[in-house]
Amino acid sequence: MTQQSDVQEQSEEMIAAAIAAAETRSAAEIAVALVARADRYRLTAVIAALAVFALIDMIYGWKADGVAAWTATLLGPDIAQWFGSALAVGLALVAFLLCEHSALGVLLTPLSRRRQACLTQSRKIFFEHGIDATQDRLGLLICLCEAERHVDILPDRGIAAIIPAERWAALIEAFRRQKSGASLETAVAALVSAVADELAQHFPPWPGQTNELPDRPVRL
Repeated sequence: MTQQSDVQEQSEEMIAAAIAAAETRSAAEIAVALVARADRYRLTAVIAALAVFALIDMIYGWKADGVAAWTATLLGPDIAQWFGSALAVGLALVAFLLCEHSALGVLLTPLSRRRQACLTQSRKIFFEHGIDATQDRLGLLICLCEAERHVDILPDRGIAAIIPAERWAALIEAFRRQKSGASLETAVAALVSAVADELAQHFPPWPGQTNELPDRPVRL
């Protein structure tokens, strides 16, 4: 556990250093959020549980005579009466919990729903952490949802008025390509640097500017 904490600490320090260096090149404020999972996808878990219940109930009903005889022989006639329903409920509960607490729920959720969940989480962080309240509205959030393997870049209105969304989409695509062959912190640091390059072209630093947002990434 301590070793894992040390690795996480080093990762966050590397990203914070990348942000600090990037912010010397422009007047904008960059924030990074690392989200383990954007949503629990409760609807996916419910649908999976219902599907498992229906499947087990159907199979048990189809083979009812043989299964009932086997159950009665093994566990007794009283248990045989409710064995099928109990089995279906139990496996449905297992499916529900797996979807809620493992990658299975993410994999079973449609891509459009996953992207919407990531965007919702990004917007929540954007406002809760004051990225919308910087001087001249030059805040920008890079939000990485790890389970969904999805990245959002949310600029505040001062940046959005100058730099089109297509530029951020291109940087995100470059990040995806680099991430496949690099560690998370290295890829994020490279993305921060690329974002800073874009910002520096339009928002050069000014004398005496202050650091309005923490450089350390938000981790949820």
